[in-house]
Amino acid sequence: MTSIQLKIIKITLYVFFVYVLLLNGIEQFFFLNFGIFNVFFSLLGLLFTWHAPIKYSLLYRLLIFPVIGTSIYEDFIKPNFSTIFHIQDIFWIFYIFLIILITHQKKVWLLFIVSIWGFFATFNTLPVKLFEQINYWDTFKIRKEKSPVIQLIQRFKTDHQNIYLICLDGYPNLQDCEYARESILPNYLIKKRFSPVPNISIGDTPQSVSFLLTNKEPFGVLYAIPLQDYNQHIKQMMVDILNENSIEVNAVFGNFWLCNLFFPLFPPSPVNYYLKKLYKKIYSYPEKNSQKEYIENFHQELISKISLGPKIQFFHFITFHGLGYEGDRNFIKDIQYADFWLVKAIEKIEKINPRAHVIIFSDHGERFIKGFDRKKSILFFK
Repeated sequence: MTSIQLKIIKITLYVFFVYVLLLNGIEQFFFLNFGIFNVFFSLLGLLFTWHAPIKYSLLYRLLIFPVIGTSIYEDFIKPNFSTIFHIQDIFWIFYIFLIILITHQKKVWLLFIVSIWGFFATFNTLPVKLFEQINYWDTFKIRKEKSPVIQLIQRFKTDHQNIYLICLDGYPNLQDCEYARESILPNYLIKKRFSPVPNISIGDTPQSVSFLLTNKEPFGVLYAIPLQDYNQHIKQMMVDILNENSIEVNAVFGNFWLCNLFFPLFPPSPVNYYLKKLYKKIYSYPEKNSQKEYIENFHQELISKISLGPKIQFFHFITFHGLGYEGDRNFIKDIQYADFWLVKAIEKIEKINPRAHVIIFSDHGERFIKGFDRKKSILFFK
């Protein structure tokens, strides 16, 4: 191969490994997760690219971060051959054997084609997503239906009392559901003189939070970019629609958004199937612990921010998302966890401002358990 060809290959490898390093490295500053392994392997990849022969750098890249292997499996093998016993193991053994065989035969050009194919598969949607992100801040449309939360705020605004908005992320409508008896929420709120309202939310958190608080829906999807101030953005829209400047927004799109990118602008890099299994075996317990600790601190901070300050205060509790969906999920514990933080918030509000208006809602319903409609959420007020 010519020196120019080698340089091109090295550049693509450097770009890819630096991308993985940055994508996963940012998260580790907030709490450790599986990405710590990707950080290590991307650093190793940079070292290989710098020192090792190019065929081994390509071999390493294609075995550790198999973008195309994952794409072929997810888009073709899984939909068509999922009934075959151990099909995932069979496919990945075949993939690994094939890449090693190509390397052994010194087919560097073929390795590079597969690698560059994966390179473009990783980055081909980036321009479109960047365009949508740029448009997001300026392109909002008024929805035909009215946000029930905005209607309640406008109704209470003339009372000269504080209005506290509490969002329990992902809390489903449990009415007529087998899990209803596990929740203290309806009975507790009725005792506290709250009134329930039938409420239908829309879409996922980025769309539904903006709709419920501003009666506007974002164009496309909110893509997470570190350091963007989503809270300030929502606050300004609330100021505009409510004609009220005394507003504080504490949405989940602040610090937590930086360390757990649910709607990432940049697509994640697939990791070898067997490495993933190893990750989970080694690190699932510490990850849950550190994430749980972070979420606990996040919620404690929200409680501490409830004050007599701004007239309208919004608090977004992570609740049903807070403990993650890795491993076996305990839905009853999710309900109890959300109820616990709701009670803490209500107690704090009653202590400092018993005459205040309080609006409790969820941005969407349950998304991962059969029998639930993600559009059916909750809404209570007093």
